[in-house]
Amino acid sequence: MTVSRAALLQEVLTAFQSTPTVEAYIHAEDSFIDGCTDGETITINPVPAAVETILHELIHCLHPRWSEAYVTRRAQSTLAHMGDEQARKLYRAYQRRKRVTRAVKLYCRPR
Repeated sequence: MTVSRAALLQEVLTAFQSTPTVEAYIHAEDSFIDGCTDGETITINPVPAAVETILHELIHCLHPRWSEAYVTRRAQSTLAHMGDEQARKLYRAYQRRKRVTRAVKLYCRPR
């Protein structure tokens, strides 16, 4: 059965209002898991997405001439080669160092 994007989005947003949601680190032996469900509760692991974004933006800072596509590949590759503990350590450092502010206007141009 085909469901339109708009209908699926509405379905997901409605389900999100009543679905129990947990944030937790999810450990897997050979990969990073962004999230999972048992059919009733969803569990979101913030570590992989945050660490990949941290790597991506730092690579941009270090190599501003590299293309967006190349930076994306290198960040993904770097994350894939990081160990579990290394990724969690970087995420914990990010949690300590981050400064939370209001939404900011985009000051850099999308690449």
